[in-house]
Amino acid sequence: MQSEKELIIACLKGNRKAQKFLYDKYSPEMIKICSRYCGNRFMAEEAMQEGFLSVFKHLNQLQEPGKLRVWIKQIMVNSSLMKIRKKDPLVFCSTELLDDSQTNEIFADDAVEYKNEDLMKILDNMPRGYKIIFNLYAFEKYSHKQIAETLNISENTSKSQLSRARNYLRARLNDLTFTYSNGLGVFAGALISIISMR
Repeated sequence: MQSEKELIIACLKGNRKAQKFLYDKYSPEMIKICSRYCGNRFMAEEAMQEGFLSVFKHLNQLQEPGKLRVWIKQIMVNSSLMKIRKKDPLVFCSTELLDDSQTNEIFADDAVEYKNEDLMKILDNMPRGYKIIFNLYAFEKYSHKQIAETLNISENTSKSQLSRARNYLRARLNDLTFTYSNGLGVFAGALISIISMR
């Protein structure tokens, strides 16, 4: 395929080869996105498959071919959230329910170098509400307003859940006792940077 526009036109014409090309091109990244939200591979794969069905069904609605990847990514996030909601309704605690142990700042030792796989385990085990909002904020770059609109919650609830997520991450990082000779990876460095924000 010569361009995103040509790929889209071919897909809209029902060209199976073009549709497979689009799927093969974007599915490796999209399964990672779905996995961040869904928690297990089976649910993530279901969310991704349903997401791609939506992609092909609504491809004619994409106004800017150059934004195809971003558009597909948004569909995958929405598909993952819908899959989670079907399994178990999302419940977020309000800011009034925060106690001292959840509002106190907890800091990891910046001198410790963490392996990316350890950080991924921490993210995977994060409570679901925290994880969803952390993912939307840190990885999808949603504002608190966008998160509130997406999840039908208040902006204050989004902010409080992000604060809890950061404290959770800091506490788990403090629990890690390993040190490594390799430097921080790109992912690790980005994660430390995100949770250190105020």
